[in-house]
Amino acid sequence: MVSEDAGSPRDAGQPAPTDAGLVEPALKIELQPGAACAEWLPATAPSAAQPPPGAWTALFTDGLSDLAAVEVHRDVYGDVPQIHFPADGGIAQATIDQNVTATSGGFLYTATQYGPCMVCRTLLRSWPSGGGLFIGDGYPWHGSCSYQVRPQGGVYASCESSYPFTGGGALSLQQRDEALHLTSETMGIGPRIVAVDRLDRLVESGDAGVRWIDGQGAPLSGFFGAVAEGAFPLIGGGLLTTDDRVIPSGETQVTPAPDWLRGQAAGAFVVLAGRAYAFTDASCTARIYSAGGELCGQLAFQGCSAPPRFGADGSAIVALPGGAWRLWTRLLR
Repeated sequence: MVSEDAGSPRDAGQPAPTDAGLVEPALKIELQPGAACAEWLPATAPSAAQPPPGAWTALFTDGLSDLAAVEVHRDVYGDVPQIHFPADGGIAQATIDQNVTATSGGFLYTATQYGPCMVCRTLLRSWPSGGGLFIGDGYPWHGSCSYQVRPQGGVYASCESSYPFTGGGALSLQQRDEALHLTSETMGIGPRIVAVDRLDRLVESGDAGVRWIDGQGAPLSGFFGAVAEGAFPLIGGGLLTTDDRVIPSGETQVTPAPDWLRGQAAGAFVVLAGRAYAFTDASCTARIYSAGGELCGQLAFQGCSAPPRFGADGSAIVALPGGAWRLWTRLLR
């Protein structure tokens, strides 16, 4: 049975309890004394809810408190992960590659065809719009796209069109919105995009290093040396790299990350409409910082089995041993 009020795509409702009822949280809150932003954390631990029932292997929440849930289904083709959206009744929507990105108003995920296909096609899909972008099927002459998510919603895609077996297809740099509708396209270029910051500036990787370009592919800087793949887009622009460097937006000067950002690129979430960060790790603790680096406090989710995950609205999802999950909707405010 699926909870009746799991949050519709636009009501951002509080998830209703399952048949097991509300679950008391294993949550400890420590507010930072004297921090103005400490008020963004709850003073006392609120009740946690269980998500709708299912053998979920991953859960995600977007900026409207909606959920995306991944469950592995066994069929004649093996163990196949499928994505479910409780707001749509919880039925399986597509087979996926476990590649799910929460956005401000939904989710993006890659869906791969399973079945009697020699090489199966992969699409990038959006929810709730249902939009799609063809990624590829292993046959170069069918065309292909690679993409990077835009922090403000949508993607930049570098695509090659289909062609008749030889010669190559037409290249294009595409800007797409959160529904994956095409909003602009520059023909004749196919940059290798490795990052996009919150000012909608792109980082292109080439033989000479990396450089900043705009949404039409025009250079914004010269090439320089930096590890931009896997970088986290910072509030206000720029990137935090996985080797603890900061690349200011549009600039070539790479600087060491301040202490409060070091080691955080892999477990960082932007919350509260861009006012704050939530940094999480395997210790089950989330440290909340203002955009300017003031420590607001920390949340200890005792007994978690994986680092906590936050939605843009401040909701927290925590995995527990044995496949259980706990959800705190809009924990940060």
